[in-house]
Amino acid sequence: MDDIIMNGILFSDGNKNILFDIIDYEFSFCKKMDYYDANWLTVNIRCIDNYTDKSYTDNCILTYELDNLVQQIDNIIDGKESGLITEFMEPYLKFSITKANDIYAVQIRFVCDTAEEWKEVYVSQGMNVNELVEMRNGLDKLRKKFPVRQVK
Repeated sequence: MDDIIMNGILFSDGNKNILFDIIDYEFSFCKKMDYYDANWLTVNIRCIDNYTDKSYTDNCILTYELDNLVQQIDNIIDGKESGLITEFMEPYLKFSITKANDIYAVQIRFVCDTAEEWKEVYVSQGMNVNELVEMRNGLDKLRKKFPVRQVK
């Protein structure tokens, strides 16, 4: 894993790793677009294990959904909620977090639309509160890089 350029958020489960990143808005320019289309984000998922090192991209999350995800994680960190399961508008991306004692079971799932087949990749990782805060901060950094765009 040392040779991975560390952009995004790394999820690890043994030798199985997913690097989650947002690389841009689907449509860089949003003139004459509706609110919905102007706020699609392009996600890059890099899957690395003992046998594979592949990247997949898809427009599967909206800016305001990313805002909501960060808020939901804040609620878990603050003790207002004990977990979350969130699927995004396209069935490609899913996050779940469940608190058990002082450990947060975090899972990211992504369905890769390859030319040959649909392939689901996922990582489940136990995190302490500091690691969860670090993940939340990484998502918040992406959220600030790609804010909700208003269209007139």
